[in-house]
Amino acid sequence: MDVEYTERDKIMTDIVETIRECDLAAHSEKSKEKKERATAEEMRKQATERLGETRRRHSVEADLDNDDEGILVTPEKKRRRSNFDVMKILEESLAAKKEQQEESNRLREREIALMENQIVSQQQFQQNVLKQQQQFQQQQQQVTFALVNSLSELVAHIKK
Repeated sequence: MDVEYTERDKIMTDIVETIRECDLAAHSEKSKEKKERATAEEMRKQATERLGETRRRHSVEADLDNDDEGILVTPEKKRRRSNFDVMKILEESLAAKKEQQEESNRLREREIALMENQIVSQQQFQQNVLKQQQQFQQQQQQVTFALVNSLSELVAHIKK
């Protein structure tokens, strides 16, 4: 009976050790999984946090890092623009818009002047062409009149 008991004991010991190892592996898996979940949750939280919260978190982390050295870092306070700054920005914006409008007006006036010059030159060209046509017609009339006169003198001379 001693032999059976030792073999049983040995087998039981092996089983107990295997169970402990499984429990340890399961426990380490669970703790690893918990750590991963916590890390993932922290990452999600950081990804969705606002800028102010991020700044506070960074300043707290810096404070924790610098506590060993005895240096305290305070977060930068958000500086609000004063009414003067806003007014200055608005004035600069208005001045820029006004300057842009003036430049646009100058360009438009220049375009109009160029168009007027083009129209005037076209009118002058048309007048010159018309004048040349009138001169040509007058010359044609004079030639025709001279020819008629010559023919009538010739007919008159032949009749005599």
